[in-house]
Amino acid sequence: MKERILCSLKNISFVIIIALLGAACGDDKEESIDVGNEGGNGTVTGTVAKVDVKKAGSLSSLIGDDVKFNITDLTVTGDINGDDIALIREMAGADVNGDETKGHLSKLNLKDANIVAGGNPYYIRSTTQAYYSRTNVLTSYMFVGCNNLTTVIFPKAIEVIERCIFGFYGNNSSVENRNLTTVALGDKIAEIGIGAFANCVNLKAIVIPDGVTIIGDMAFGRCLNLTTIDIPNTVSEIGDRVFEQCDNLATINMSNNIVNLGATFQNCTGLKNIIIPNGVTSIGNNAFTGCSSLSSIDIPNSVTSIGNNAFTGCLKLTTVNVPNSVTEINGMFTECSGIVHITLPNGITYIADNEFAGCENLKELKIPDSVTSIGTGAFMNCRNLVSLSIGCGLRYIGVLDITGGIGFDKIFFGCNSLVKFTVSEDNPNFISVDGMLLTKDKSRLVTCPVVKTKIDIPSSVTIIGGPSSYDDTIFPYRYYAYPFSYSSLTSVTIPANVRTIFGFNNCTQLMEVHIRCTTPPALPEAFIAVNDKCIFYVPRGTLDAYKKSEWWKYKNIVEE
Repeated sequence: MKERILCSLKNISFVIIIALLGAACGDDKEESIDVGNEGGNGTVTGTVAKVDVKKAGSLSSLIGDDVKFNITDLTVTGDINGDDIALIREMAGADVNGDETKGHLSKLNLKDANIVAGGNPYYIRSTTQAYYSRTNVLTSYMFVGCNNLTTVIFPKAIEVIERCIFGFYGNNSSVENRNLTTVALGDKIAEIGIGAFANCVNLKAIVIPDGVTIIGDMAFGRCLNLTTIDIPNTVSEIGDRVFEQCDNLATINMSNNIVNLGATFQNCTGLKNIIIPNGVTSIGNNAFTGCSSLSSIDIPNSVTSIGNNAFTGCLKLTTVNVPNSVTEINGMFTECSGIVHITLPNGITYIADNEFAGCENLKELKIPDSVTSIGTGAFMNCRNLVSLSIGCGLRYIGVLDITGGIGFDKIFFGCNSLVKFTVSEDNPNFISVDGMLLTKDKSRLVTCPVVKTKIDIPSSVTIIGGPSSYDDTIFPYRYYAYPFSYSSLTSVTIPANVRTIFGFNNCTQLMEVHIRCTTPPALPEAFIAVNDKCIFYVPRGTLDAYKKSEWWKYKNIVEE
């Protein structure tokens, strides 16, 4: 038998008519609650609630403690402030301090609600950080910890979305929302703040409305299941790491009004291709770092600079044409193991340290005439690089930081297929002889293809490797050359005019060195970690002189 119960909530004069199920009587009708007072009115039917708030801050008088944790689907209209948001948070699983509640709210519709200033804090992050509502703003951390939410429709009047609405992550902390799949934004939004939707790991789609002009750093960072995104043409500013670790993001339509592209797509492992709009002038550091599925990219002529490691780890990139408008590249292709062909712009002057390191499938490369220096490790582990063509402007090759660093000896480390260097006839500094790179006067041997196993050094050579010059007007570095280091060399003949030797370090296959010098050459850095069975042959009658010099450390010295 049914009972009718009249309840008075919070001493406010309104009537709740409740149809209760009498468990003992076997009644199976769902609960129905009609609510109304000077603060508003609405109904609760089972787990569904629709409430019209007439007075901001009165939501708790309309949805009482006896039902708030049972509601899973809530629609709110009218004005709401911090007090109302605090209640909604409780219903969705987190109280004002971020502690877990018994709430089950999963669907929240605020489309026709208005967020206004007023009330108490809806979220207290620390003793010094409390967050209050503001008119037409989704203020920071509004639904952080509300992990039951699956679908949210934001008020259509919202103009700004601040930081970390549902979750946040950083160096010291991480908060995820694992259930949110759907978010609807109003069309008046102009700005999406830092980390606004960060760590919404199951968010599958979101429409960024026309009118948005700014998307802040990490706005969608680690939205692991986001698959597509359209960035409207109204967007002119997009921050760093906006889509960082969006693993399933495969398709992106970019705004044509973006000028600077930062580390926007870092570690988007599912991203396959992207067209950078005309108008972008700079691609920042780490822009596409770790985009391991990226197979193609168009870089427009409007781009003038590409930052450090812009494409590092883009394993499936095969061909890249860098337009002549680009004047600077800095390690942008490191570990791009799939690249077969690269066209470098004519305006660049410097190839950075490790620029092409790990480009295992790069077969050949032409260095433009504009390039004056090549940094350390630039071609390390380019295992299929067969030839390197050097333009007329190159002055320095291999840079050793005076404070340390790996130096020239690893610039071609792992280039196991490198057969030859070719040099422009107009280059005043270098020349190629039998595939080796020498200074123009042929007095200094700069480097040699590591694939060679036996070599006769030209008789004109007096110095093998070593420091070439110091010019702090260009770089605060000293320039070194360490020929033959890490090479496949088994036998070498050193001509009689050689006075100083750098190089041959880590030549583990070197078995014989034929030295034609009657005076022992100086060995500032040479023959370090060579094969311990290597035999050094010196001219007849010079053995004592060699053993009294710094050559004494090599025990296998014999006359020939």
